[in-house]
Amino acid sequence: MRARGVCVGLKFNTPHTLRVLNNRALRNMLQMTKAKDISIKRPGRLLRTLFRLPLVLYRLGLGSLMGMQILLTTVGRRTGRHYKVVVDIIEHDKTKDIYYISAAYGPRSDWYLNLRANPIVQAQVGRHKFIVRTTTLPLDEAEDILVKFARRHPRYVRIMMRVVGVRISWSEEDVRTLALKMPVIACARISANSNPPNVRAHKKFLLCSL
Repeated sequence: MRARGVCVGLKFNTPHTLRVLNNRALRNMLQMTKAKDISIKRPGRLLRTLFRLPLVLYRLGLGSLMGMQILLTTVGRRTGRHYKVVVDIIEHDKTKDIYYISAAYGPRSDWYLNLRANPIVQAQVGRHKFIVRTTTLPLDEAEDILVKFARRHPRYVRIMMRVVGVRISWSEEDVRTLALKMPVIACARISANSNPPNVRAHKKFLLCSL
């Protein structure tokens, strides 16, 4: 009797499974090829100044105005010092109380590298402060999050992509390709310091962080 190739309950010698795996591999290869053509430019001095304005609002106690943004206090991976950064919330799972954010300037952003080294940090949305555990999403999950956000806020996403120098055709496949350049992070609340804030998605122009 010929043994069948089985892994985690899947029969890899069936035509359907082979077709799915081949299509996925081809799609991933095409995405990686497209991603090489996407370059993200670093912000100039003026943009850096503008990106710090949300921090000023939080320090003035006006964090409630930042309805689509979250303030994170990261720990420096080399210095151990605390650094504050304000990042766009691209989705909020109210049931699990998870905030999803993206590193718009890529995986080399200092705040993202700090999260990778020290994933448990203090967060603040509006006036509510709590502790979150941050995790970088797998590529397929990150793609779905970015696609849903782009569908809800197409104009805002286009503006912010122009800010970081990204030029794409804005098809669903191109938006999925962005996940290779812009990691998506899940911020799962693990403290019980305060009631979870209700983040309302709106189309007000907000500045994303570095």
